[in-house]
Amino acid sequence: MCILKGFAGFFLVVGLLTLTAGVFFWLRTQKLVKHGLTAPGVVIENVVEERVDYDRDDHTRTTSRTYRPKVRFRSQNGDEVVFESRVGFGRPAYQQGEAVEVLYDPANPHGAEIKSFWSLWLGPMVAGCIGLVSLLVGVGIWGWLSRVRAPTIGGASPSGADRPIQ
Repeated sequence: MCILKGFAGFFLVVGLLTLTAGVFFWLRTQKLVKHGLTAPGVVIENVVEERVDYDRDDHTRTTSRTYRPKVRFRSQNGDEVVFESRVGFGRPAYQQGEAVEVLYDPANPHGAEIKSFWSLWLGPMVAGCIGLVSLLVGVGIWGWLSRVRAPTIGGASPSGADRPIQ
């Protein structure tokens, strides 16, 4: 039972933290969408991030790549700004030289993002879903444990293990 309580606590903490992060990302994106300015931009390269995983059991290596577009645009005051999208994909989502629409905060143009559903909302959606699922699992385990450990009417346990020996 103690281990299950630990699992419940773990899922509750992870769920609350991840859900909080998801809400933070959602609020940040909502502010950018509501108050941000748009500008034409161009993808200047796809930055490749490689991750090599090594399986100790069968001694194999797996390489995965994530492609994140690097974009150049001009802010409203004429400054050239280059930023790398926070969102990457398993294959390039944009070609080098492709025109994109950029959404940016004039106070922080380097925090810009490509104006597309996935670039703007993927982070908040993933964090929110993971947080919500973790929270529900934690609450479910906690609720199940409280029902299993709850005494029956008269204070006796369901198994009768707390009755005195005669």
